[in-house]
Amino acid sequence: MLTRKEKMTEFEAIAQSIGHIPTPKDKLLFSDNSNVYFWYSHILQDLKKQADEEMKHFVESMEATYGKQAKLRGRIQEYMSEVKRLNHNVSLQSHSLFQDGVDKGYWYQTMSDKMKKWRREEKQLTQQEMIEVQMFAELDNFLYSYSPTIRLQKKIEEFMRVTKENQAVPTRCQPAYFNDHTRMDKWYSDQKAKMKRWENDFNLLTEEEKKQYRLFRELESWVEASFSKMAIYRKKVNELHRVIRYTYQFPMHSSTLTFDDGTSMYEWIREQRKTFRKWVIEDRVLNEEEKERLYLFAELENDLYTLRKNCWNSAYGRKLNEYLNTCLECHKVITRKDPNRFQNGTHMGRWFYNERRRFENDEILTSKQELKKECFQETLDILDEHFSKSAQLNKQLSIYKVACLQQNKNITRRNDETFANGNSMAEWKYRKLKQLRNLLKKDTLTKEEEKVKCVLLQLEEFLDRQTDTLIEKKKIK
Repeated sequence: MLTRKEKMTEFEAIAQSIGHIPTPKDKLLFSDNSNVYFWYSHILQDLKKQADEEMKHFVESMEATYGKQAKLRGRIQEYMSEVKRLNHNVSLQSHSLFQDGVDKGYWYQTMSDKMKKWRREEKQLTQQEMIEVQMFAELDNFLYSYSPTIRLQKKIEEFMRVTKENQAVPTRCQPAYFNDHTRMDKWYSDQKAKMKRWENDFNLLTEEEKKQYRLFRELESWVEASFSKMAIYRKKVNELHRVIRYTYQFPMHSSTLTFDDGTSMYEWIREQRKTFRKWVIEDRVLNEEEKERLYLFAELENDLYTLRKNCWNSAYGRKLNEYLNTCLECHKVITRKDPNRFQNGTHMGRWFYNERRRFENDEILTSKQELKKECFQETLDILDEHFSKSAQLNKQLSIYKVACLQQNKNITRRNDETFANGNSMAEWKYRKLKQLRNLLKKDTLTKEEEKVKCVLLQLEEFLDRQTDTLIEKKKIK
């Protein structure tokens, strides 16, 4: 008769040789002619009655290496490798078989139904069944990344990233490729055709297909809003508005003003004027897109006309323009002490100071001088808008608001933030609230002080609103 330890050693050798735990069909015997399967089944029954640490460890080791766990793990690994090779989930009708001849699609469906049944019935699981659930959950997590919707989402993200980098939608002439080396332009056109077919039979689509349809429609909307012909046209018009309104430069034949893509602003305006003139001569019936283009260009022409009318295109206007742009670049008003000079060598600060004194006198001016004075006054208004105390305070208030909203809490000395120049936001807030109290005590205020008071009242209102919001959130919690 063999001892228990000898039988354990012999059982392990038998299980290793046949690749699984012996079953009644195997009809295997120990060297002392006792049945292998019956001996192992008796051990399992004894473990239910009393805990034997040595035998428990032995059974766990056998089950993990040659039992259901090992078989399930092997099948899961084989199934995952098949999914990786096909780059999608194995279907029920695929006829892809495991090494033991079981259909993979059928096995997955059976296991999935079993897990659903356990959840539905709220079954009390054994330790073995818990392990099965965990292992199958890992397989499901793996398959989630291979679902059609997730794969489409990844393709869309990659398509958007490349389109943003190139600032253009990939085409046959300007191709781009996914990580799997497929062409983006072909994929995009194929998907568009597919979505048109789906649109006709939308009610017949599965939930998965409806998700894919919505994802791709969002991509189409993004492309239309960012990279369509109309979007590019709007972008160019906005660039010109920015140049005219904030740099006070005029696109002329001799100017070097260009769009972000390098094309000349002057030449582009010229081409648009030719196109619209041709439409008027032909008495053309315009579609919606052409009407929008015409409307946008008409607004642009109004800006250009205003720029011309205000003398900004004259020699005097260009000199003021140079002074103004230097101020905007230096982020301050150029004074007599600053060394900045015009292109002809004239000192900027002194010239501007003398011009101000000249127009402050109540002398009778000619019509030409009146135009110059009007242009000079506009320059003063622009400088006031950018560099007055109220304008600077307004900028600081905007930065402070953003910092508060990002932190989602009030800025105090304990949890402080700083401006770009390194100054404390908390200290700035307390100083400005003190300044507001002083201004409210005054009976009469200057025009500039009135503007500062309005900005500081906005700060006080924002702080009150922020405090109320935080109190409500605490109550909800």
